[in-house]
Amino acid sequence: MKRYLLLLISAMLFSTTTTFAQGGTTGPLTWNISGHILTISGNGAMLDYHYPSYAPWYQYNPLINAVVIEYGVTSIGDHAFNGCWLSSITIANSVTSIGSSAFSNSHLASVIIPNSVITIGNSAFFACMSMTSVTIPNSVITIGNSAFSSCVSLTSITIPSSVTTIEENAFFNCESLTSIDVESGNNAYASESGVLFDKNKTTLICCPAGKTGAYIIPSSVTTIGRFAFNFSNLTSVTIPSSVTAIEYGAFFAFRLTSITIPSSVTTINNAFAFCPVLTSIDVESGNSAYASENGVLFDKNKTTLICYPMGKTADTYVIPSSVTTIGESAFNRCSLISITIPSSVVTIGRGAFAGSSLLTSIIIPSGVTTIEDGTFQSCSSLASITIPSSVITIGNAVFYSCHSLTSIINFNPMPIEIDSYVFEGVNQSACTLKVLTSAVSAYQNAAVWQEFNIVGGYYHVQVGVNNEEYGTAIGDGYYNENETAIVTATANEGYKFVNWTKDGIEVSADNPYSFTATEDMELIANFEEEGETYLVSVSVNNEEYGAVTGGGYYEENETATATATAYTGYKFVNWTKDGIEVSTDNPYSFIVTEDIELIANFEEKVGIENIEVTVVKIYPNPTTGELKIESGELIIENVKVFDIYGKVLKTESRRQKGKILMDISELPVGVYFLRIKTEQGEVVKKVLKE
Repeated sequence: MKRYLLLLISAMLFSTTTTFAQGGTTGPLTWNISGHILTISGNGAMLDYHYPSYAPWYQYNPLINAVVIEYGVTSIGDHAFNGCWLSSITIANSVTSIGSSAFSNSHLASVIIPNSVITIGNSAFFACMSMTSVTIPNSVITIGNSAFSSCVSLTSITIPSSVTTIEENAFFNCESLTSIDVESGNNAYASESGVLFDKNKTTLICCPAGKTGAYIIPSSVTTIGRFAFNFSNLTSVTIPSSVTAIEYGAFFAFRLTSITIPSSVTTINNAFAFCPVLTSIDVESGNSAYASENGVLFDKNKTTLICYPMGKTADTYVIPSSVTTIGESAFNRCSLISITIPSSVVTIGRGAFAGSSLLTSIIIPSGVTTIEDGTFQSCSSLASITIPSSVITIGNAVFYSCHSLTSIINFNPMPIEIDSYVFEGVNQSACTLKVLTSAVSAYQNAAVWQEFNIVGGYYHVQVGVNNEEYGTAIGDGYYNENETAIVTATANEGYKFVNWTKDGIEVSADNPYSFTATEDMELIANFEEEGETYLVSVSVNNEEYGAVTGGGYYEENETATATATAYTGYKFVNWTKDGIEVSTDNPYSFIVTEDIELIANFEEKVGIENIEVTVVKIYPNPTTGELKIESGELIIENVKVFDIYGKVLKTESRRQKGKILMDISELPVGVYFLRIKTEQGEVVKKVLKE
C-alpha cells in the first residue's frame, strides 16, 4: 500500500512537468520514457515477463500514458504493459505477435493492430474497460483465450478472413458488444446478424452480450458452445429442434426469464449458472434425456435434479422422492429459505447449495456418504445443519463463509475425513459441534476446535515458518492417534522451500509432508532465497535473413528454448556464442546457468541467387507502388512477390530483357521479397512498400 501511494504521489508530481525521463535495455531492445511516453526501439523480440512487475518500466506504470513500439521490434512480450495507465499505443508493422496479458487492465480507448501481427495472445487486452474499438488486420491467425474479455465498452468487432483460431472466452463479459462480424472469405468462422458461428454454422460460439430483444437460433445449429450467451441482455432465446448439445456455461449470467429445451437435446452441461432472473426451465415432452417439473430441470427419469432456476421466488421447496442425486451447483444462489431433501438422495454434487444466502437450516439424509467441496459455501443465513452417520468425508470449503452457522450435529460413530478450510469464515466461538466419534481429522485452527464438544483422544500438530517474509505453512490442527497428518508449505515470490524441522532437526524435505500423529509436535517450514536469475539474449546475424524468439529472464537451471525462423530465400545454419558454434538444433533447448547471448546464423539458400547482385537492379526502393526492374542483357522469365512468411502475393510471367515495370500499389505497407527468375538463374531482392 505504501508503494502504491508513493507511485500515485509521483504520478501527481510528474503530471506537471515534461522533463521526466528514464530508460535502459531489455534483451536486444532499448526502452525510454520521455515525459509520459514509453518508447521501445531496436531490432528483435521483446522479452516475455512472467509477472507485470518484471518489466523494467513497471515502477513507472502510473506515469506512462502512451507507448510507441518502433519498427524493428518483432513481438510484444507477455505482461509487458499490464496495468499501464495507457491512453494510446502505436505499434510498428514489424510486430508479429502480441503476448499474453500484454495490455491487460490498461486505459486504452482504441487500438489499431498493424497488418504484420499474426497472434493476439491470451488475455492480451483483458479488462481494457475504456476500449470502444479495435481494428484486427487480415494478417491475424489466432485470437487467444479471453483476448478481449471484460472489455465492457467495446461495441463491435470484425474478424478478418485470415483468422483460423478463436479460443474460448475471447469476448467474455463484453456487455456493450452488439456485433461480431466475420469477413466472407474466412474458412473457419462465419457470422449472421452479428452472432459468431463456426464456418458451417453448426456451433453457435458467441452471441454478443449487448444484443437485446428476442433471438431465434438458426436451424443449422447443433451445438450451443461454452459460454455462448454469457452475460447476454436478450429477453428470450428460441432453441431449434436441430440442437443436440448445450455446453458448459452456455447461458452463464443470462438475463432471460424462461427457456424451453427442445426434444432433440441430449446433452446439457451445467449451462444455466448464475442466471439471476431465470424462473423456469421447461423441457419438451418428447425429450429422451431430460424432463422438467414446475420449471425445475431433471434428467429423464427425475433421478437427478440438475438445476433449480436462480430466479424462482418461492420460500420452500420439497425435492421429489424420485431424486437420488442433487447435481453440481443445482441450487446455486437460489432464494429458498427451506429445502427438504428426501431419504432417496445419496449424492450431493459440488457447490450444490453454494451462495443460497437465505437458506436457514438443512437436514442431510442418511444415505449420503460424502459432502462435496463448497456444498454450502456462502450460505450466509445457514444456522444449523444435521450430518448423518453415513457421512465419512467432508470436502474443502463446505461451510466457507457460513457466518450464521451455530449448530452442527454429527451422529457418526465412524472416522470423518474433514478437508481444509471447511469452517473458514464461520463464527467459531458461537458454534457448537456435537460429534460422537473418536476420530476427527485435519482441523485447521486449534483455537476454533477447543470451542466444540469433541469426544475422543487426539494430538496437536502446530506448524510455523523460519521467516514469515519467506512463506507460509498450513496443517496446524488436532489429529487422532495414528492418524495421517499432512502439512504444506508455500513459498513467497523469490524464495523456495527447503525442509521441515522439529526441535532444529530435519524430519523431511517432502512438501506436502505426510506422517502418522503419535505425539504433540511443532514443525517448522524452512525457506531460503531462490537462485540467480539470468538473461538469455537471442539475435540474428542478419535481420533480412530471419527472426528469433526465446529470449528472456530465466531462473538458474531452468530450461530455455530458442527458435529461429528463416525468411524466404534463406535457411538456418547454427547457433553461436562468442563466435563459436554451440548447436545446429532448431529449436535449441538448454539449461540456463549464466547470462548468455546467442546468435542465430542464416545463409542464402543454394541456387536462389547465383548471379551477380549488381546485374539485376530494383528502384525506387522504398517504393509507393511502381517498381522498375533492370536486368541488362538478361531475359527475365517471371517475377514473384512474397510476404515475410513466404506467401506468394503476386506473380508476373514474361520473357523480356532490359527494363520492365511492376505495380505493387495494391499491397499494404510493409516488407516484401521479389524473386526474379532469369535465363541464368534466380535472384531475391528485398523491397520496402511505403
